[in-house]
Amino acid sequence: MKRIGTWCCVGLIVVLHGCGVPHIDTSEEAAAKVRAQELGDLPYHPLVYHLDLSILTYQLYSQSLVWPFDPYYEDLSNIWWDRSAFMDRVNAWAIGKGEEQVAAGAGIDGYRGPGALTGFATNFDHDPIIYQYSRLHPWSTSVTNALNRWVEYKTPAAITDQIRDVNVCFRTTGQPEGTVSLEALLPQRDDAAPGARDILMVFEGGTGNKGGANEPPSHSLMGFALLRAGAGEDYDIHIAFRGSRSGSGARAAREAWSDDNAGGLPRAHPHRPHHNQLVRGRGARGQDGVRGATQRLGRGRAPGLRGP
Repeated sequence: MKRIGTWCCVGLIVVLHGCGVPHIDTSEEAAAKVRAQELGDLPYHPLVYHLDLSILTYQLYSQSLVWPFDPYYEDLSNIWWDRSAFMDRVNAWAIGKGEEQVAAGAGIDGYRGPGALTGFATNFDHDPIIYQYSRLHPWSTSVTNALNRWVEYKTPAAITDQIRDVNVCFRTTGQPEGTVSLEALLPQRDDAAPGARDILMVFEGGTGNKGGANEPPSHSLMGFALLRAGAGEDYDIHIAFRGSRSGSGARAAREAWSDDNAGGLPRAHPHRPHHNQLVRGRGARGQDGVRGATQRLGRGRAPGLRGP
């Protein structure tokens, strides 16, 4: 079995090695076109601004991790610790804790991740990564250790200082698929700038589901919609998604190789995080809200997004 897994990894490396390298135009003409873009009412160049929004998706995701110092249990994979045995204990805890959370109707303060925590079907082939959305504080940096490498995410204050309100959209605990909750985050410390008007809505998604039968997803934060205030009643909405997060890339690729018996980390779409400016408009702030949706992203090449 180990030999088969090894050959699969070798084959994957060979295939990836043969992939074409994307062409990046580094000419002065291309650079001039980028520099010529108008800033509009953005605080700095729109290309960099939108890349920073993608960084914010990772910052918020890492803040939601309950164990950011070793979220994927990589430090447990050694001669002293049995990673699989520890994850079995986490799954067992999730089943018991989930019963408590369903009975209590847990909301934004509840634990998320494996389906058992929220009364949903559980995919025990997934690594049980644990989250809690009430930990979010977009005005603060976040630090995590994915695989023996500490990373600090720090979105520029020009973005985060202008956020006034934070809401989180997620699938309602113990309710059928398609039922979502939208809860306001009440931060213990308000670090927004005086006069801040932007509204951030962070949304949950289900990952690790290829669309087959008996493949329930695991849940985590996927991205956000930022309603950015302009002059007067003008506003625009920006939507950003994160890409995959994992520890050992080699193990993740090996465990996710099979279509019928895939396991490991419940991964999101593997491509680079992307951003879309969705809407520009005008309206009363209390009337033109942003409606959230629990999205489902497939592991590997996702067929698309699925709303509630």
